[in-house]
Order: sequence, then structure tokens, then C-alpha cells
Amino acid sequence: MSVQLPPVRWRDPREFKDAKSEALNARLNASETLLRARIGDQQVDDLIARFRSAAKDYPPLFQELYAKRDPYRWLAQYWAPRHERMRRATEVVHKVLAQRSQH
Repeated sequence: MSVQLPPVRWRDPREFKDAKSEALNARLNASETLLRARIGDQQVDDLIARFRSAAKDYPPLFQELYAKRDPYRWLAQYWAPRHERMRRATEVVHKVLAQRSQH
């Protein structure tokens, strides 16, 4: 009695990488679609623009996004509020420093 092994799907590592990329894209697209239905196109577009701008300064944000099960929900519920708090805190610090430098 011989055991039949399942066929090897990815004979070439590039095929595995392509399949992994396709799965990530499908997850991102589904997540984005769900968020657009929930909060609207304009808010999602604004959220994406702010995230891309922040990711220019800190590229590992993309890896954090990609690791999430529902990436766009994470953007809206966790990243955006945290990012806004940090932006406001930075503005306050800059104002305080500007006031100190004037004295």
C-alpha cells in the first residue's frame, strides 16, 4: 500500500510569492470594499491618503497593515485615531517650542 502525496502546487518559489501576493491583494480589496460600504468612499480615500503620507516617513507601516486580518478596518479603528493624537501632540510641542524660542 503506497501513500499518494498531494501534488506540489508551487514548484518554483516565484509561484509561491505570486500566490501569496494574490491572496494579500484579495484580502486588501475585500477589506477596502467593506469599509467603503460602511463609512463611504470619501472617508476611505482620505484615510488612504493620510496613511500613504505617514508611510512615506515610516515604511514599516505597510508591513503592519499587511499583517492585519482586516487591514482597512484596522486603519479606520486603530491607526487613524492614534495617528491623529500623535499629530495633535506634535503640533502642541511645536507651538510650545516656538513660544519658548521667542522669549
